[in-house]
Amino acid sequence: YRTLVEHAEYVHRFPEVDDAGYNNNHASAGFAGLLFVSLTLPDHPRKSEWLEKSIQGLITCCKYQTYRDGVNFEGSTSYHMLTLECFAYSLILCQQHAIRIGSHFVESVFKMFEYASRIIDC
Repeated sequence: YRTLVEHAEYVHRFPEVDDAGYNNNHASAGFAGLLFVSLTLPDHPRKSEWLEKSIQGLITCCKYQTYRDGVNFEGSTSYHMLTLECFAYSLILCQQHAIRIGSHFVESVFKMFEYASRIIDC
């Protein structure tokens, strides 16, 4: 419990986003983790703050990192798959808890899956 709270507090206080709004896969992973912790510890007094920060962070990361065609801006298939996992698992978790995350986020995740399906060698 204490470790989860310490991690949540760290990500909440020090998200990997600079003053200009630049973010990358580290920020996506951090915000996804913050979302999971906030929903894992529903009785924690900071839960609402963590939840709000994680949702807004995920939305911002998705907008910044995902091109219109669903490709990740870092130009790496590995980073594409990493951010897709962060966004997709977060989306599933939000849907399970009736948390609205926005249509742009949902559409971007689906486009990311479409791109992933084209690059995977089956």
